[in-house]
Amino acid sequence: MTDLLERFHDIVGREHVLTAPADVAGFATDWRSRYFGRPLGVLRPKSTAEVAAIVSNHRGDTSPSTAS
Repeated sequence: MTDLLERFHDIVGREHVLTAPADVAGFATDWRSRYFGRPLGVLRPKSTAEVAAIVSNHRGDTSPSTAS
């Protein structure tokens, strides 16, 4: 488990951070099935405050992020 995921657990709660391969598989490709990746996790924030906290905590990290 990475430090980044631990920080996200603190923000949204463990139940809202998906990391199992089956859970993140649908997020591993774009809508055209042209680009593929390996998501470290999928976050399911419940509020705009959680989204803001996620973005703030991700700032300066080298991991890429996308919104869907």
